[in-house]
Amino acid sequence: MLQDKDKVGLYISPGKHGKIHYEKAMKAGKNFPVVMAFGQHPLLYIAASQAVPFGVSEYDWAGGLIGRPVDVIEGPVTGLRFPANSEIVSEGEIVPGESMQEGPFGEWPGYYASARRAEPFVRVKALYYRNDPIILGSPPFIGASRGILSSRGILVWNELDALGIPDIKAVNYSWGMCIISLKQAYPGHAMRAAHGAIGGTAGYHGRFVIVVDEDIDPYNLEQVLWAIATRCDPETSVDVARRIWSYKIDPRLPKHKKEVADYTGSVAIIDACRPYHWIDEFPATTQIAEELLKETNAKWGKALGED
Repeated sequence: MLQDKDKVGLYISPGKHGKIHYEKAMKAGKNFPVVMAFGQHPLLYIAASQAVPFGVSEYDWAGGLIGRPVDVIEGPVTGLRFPANSEIVSEGEIVPGESMQEGPFGEWPGYYASARRAEPFVRVKALYYRNDPIILGSPPFIGASRGILSSRGILVWNELDALGIPDIKAVNYSWGMCIISLKQAYPGHAMRAAHGAIGGTAGYHGRFVIVVDEDIDPYNLEQVLWAIATRCDPETSVDVARRIWSYKIDPRLPKHKKEVADYTGSVAIIDACRPYHWIDEFPATTQIAEELLKETNAKWGKALGED
């Protein structure tokens, strides 16, 4: 938020790496250097929103994906590096104890979930820009940030692999739901995967973790709902985990928790897998074989308007 000609509001979600650095500086009574880059390579925007492990450079992460180093400039004021191809960049610092009122803002969940409140601001010391800069960003319209969050499914999968949880087939992370498809290998496999997703850093936005068998496409919500309706026994297959890391702009976070900075919530775990201990006796599905489905579409698809 532009507060003045040389003051810009700043919000960092609790638990984020930037917030950890900021809080250390404030406790030490030191000015906190800040660089803000507006408009850069889209992959850098994605990298900034991902749960890249602490100590790993987002520039290195992005450079590894694009296959070349990311060009950066060392800020003359702060010494912090910023993308050389940015459209606009500001350098400045946060002074301990200073704050200004700002908000409410439209946020990525699709709500004005942040009230007017005191937040720190950056005293801008330098401004750099390209000629005729193009302003890039993610407007807070419903669905605008969906693609950014969906990419977290890959990171959740990586975290599950790091925990040694085998046979993960796919992970769909979207709109507060983490849907995991796996091939059950042992008793408790599904619940171990669910708790692994909750315990990681990539999937903390989630309100629901749903685990399905490998025959269910987690990106096909009709199949997922069918699995929940036919393979989940609510009495024994639904658990609720409490005091789970949430975020300040969570629209469902009660006012009394925000007032004491208790940014935690609950997550429902839905085991929509066939029961492992009698999986071989579970009724077979009437799903049409893929080959027969292709043959039927080839014969009747045109008449039924399927092609």
